[in-house]
Amino acid sequence: MKTTINAPSVNAVIRLFNQLGKTDRIKVAERIGKQTFADRWDALDVILPDEPLSEADVMKEVSAVRYGKKS
Repeated sequence: MKTTINAPSVNAVIRLFNQLGKTDRIKVAERIGKQTFADRWDALDVILPDEPLSEADVMKEVSAVRYGKKS
């Protein structure tokens, strides 16, 4: 995590966030999600195994989740 001099604390940011209206909180949360997606993906990529998956494998998993079927 990068830190800079005079950076606000997490608690200060959360207090400011909570002062926003619902619509603005949603906009801020979406923007933070977009900005941090690559970092979160990279962190997951390190711990997840590299497994070859065919399109059929992916659809089988989607169906299992959607319909509650175990493969």
